Amino acid sequence: MTAEPGTAPAPESAPLSGHHERRLLVVLHGHDSSPGDAADLARRIDPGGRFAHIAPEAPYESAGGGREWFSDTAGTLAHTQGALGSLFAELATTSPLVVVGYSQGAAAALATLTSPGAPRVSAVACVSGYLGEEPGLDHELGRLVGTAVLVQHGRHDEVVPDFLAHDLVNALEAAGVTVTAQWFEMGHERTVERLAALTEWLAQQEGP
Repeated sequence: MTAEPGTAPAPESAPLSGHHERRLLVVLHGHDSSPGDAADLARRIDPGGRFAHIAPEAPYESAGGGREWFSDTAGTLAHTQGALGSLFAELATTSPLVVVGYSQGAAAALATLTSPGAPRVSAVACVSGYLGEEPGLDHELGRLVGTAVLVQHGRHDEVVPDFLAHDLVNALEAAGVTVTAQWFEMGHERTVERLAALTEWLAQQEGP
C-alpha cells in the first residue's frame, strides 16, 4: 500500500542486539526492492555482526511491486526526507550511526543528510547512487563535513550513469567534504570486489 503523507517508513525490525554501545548500521534498499535485500547486504558487509543492523522499508509501492523511496510525483522525496530525518535523529541518540544506501536508497540518504537541520551521522556510503533532488528541496552539502563519506560506482552503470557520481563527488569536495571515491569496471550491480571494498570501509567505521 502506498504511504500517505506523514507516514514514516518503519524499520523492518529492531536492531539485532539491544547493546547500544555497538554502532548502528542502517542500510537503505534500492528502487523496486525490499528491506530483505538491504538486510542481506548488511549481513554481507558486516558478517561478524559488529554493528546492529536496521533495514527500513521505503514508504511507497513501485510499479514493479517492490518499494521505492520517491517517484516523479511531487512531494514524495520531501516526505521521505522528513521521515528518514526523524528516524536517523532518533537512532543517533542511542549510538553512532552509519548509513549505507544503494542506488535510490543512496539518493534518499544523501537528500536527507544534506537537508537543512538534518541529524549528524558518523559515516555514509553512497553505492551506485546520486543526490536525490526535487523542486523546492534545499541541500547543504557542507553538513557532511566531518562525516566519513564513501562513493562507490561502476564506470559502466547503465541505470545511474557514472557522471552523476562524478558530479556528486565534485560537489561534495567543493563544499569541503572529504570523500573516498571508488570506481569499478562494472555496471549497476554488486561484485565481489565492490563488496570487499565496502566491507573494508565499514570495518574502519567501527570505532574504538
